Amino acid sequence: MATQQKRATANATAKAKSSANANKAQDQETRGESSDTILDAIRCLRDDLLKRMDDNAKTQSLELKQQISQLREELMSSIEHVSSRTRSLEGTVESLQSACNGHSDIIAELGEQVKQLTRDVKVVSDKNEDLEARSRRCNLRITGVKEGREAKKAPVAFIAGLLKVTLGLDSPPTLDRSHRTLRERPGDEEPPRAFVIKCHYFQEKEAILRKAAKAKGLTTPDGDKIGIHPDYTQAVVKQRATFRDVKKILRDCDGVEYRLRYPAVLLITTKSNGQRHSFTDPIKAKDFALTLPGASAAQLD
Repeated sequence: MATQQKRATANATAKAKSSANANKAQDQETRGESSDTILDAIRCLRDDLLKRMDDNAKTQSLELKQQISQLREELMSSIEHVSSRTRSLEGTVESLQSACNGHSDIIAELGEQVKQLTRDVKVVSDKNEDLEARSRRCNLRITGVKEGREAKKAPVAFIAGLLKVTLGLDSPPTLDRSHRTLRERPGDEEPPRAFVIKCHYFQEKEAILRKAAKAKGLTTPDGDKIGIHPDYTQAVVKQRATFRDVKKILRDCDGVEYRLRYPAVLLITTKSNGQRHSFTDPIKAKDFALTLPGASAAQLD
């Protein structure tokens, strides 16, 4: 009895183990099928993703190719436009260079012509100045005669008589013309206009200048203090005026004689040694004058 029970228990235990093993095998089989299903799903998903990626890559590659082709066409068009402009500019530059070379030759030629014309103008100007100066060789200027003194009198006769009396001449000088300078009549408080006279004889004109130079002051019978000077051209007057300050210094120098030779040459002679110095530059003449005895720059104030 006990033996049967043991056998029954063993059988039951064996059945239970066999059932458990069967269940376990079934579970393993079920699990294997589920894994295969999951792997198949993953494979399908991977294939789908790879296909989509491949399609997207192809689409993007096609778009990039189209864009690159479009850019290439635009670049080629721009390059062609730039090349065309460059060729046009090269032609313009070449024409400008050619014109510039031609203009340079013309400018050089014009420069030589201007230089020649400048020399010609200088020659003509010098000749004109000389002719004007020669036309005034017999002219004199008389300053200080009050306005209206010549009223109701012939200007030539009036000035001839004035010179005869003022300078103590034996007879009135022979004058061709006599008139006041051609400007507006001054006011009562302004200096009178100078008389310009033309002597008929050059020797008489020189004699009048010598007598006027020797006289320390000339006063007419009417009481006018007058001055008698050569009638120089404006250019000569300006040149001689540059020596005005030097002459102021020389007036108070001891043992010095000076005179202004035509057109504007200052001659200075020192009596101590008899040396004569000539100056055409007023600055150099002034520097020399300040070295003489009795000279002082304060005389210019």
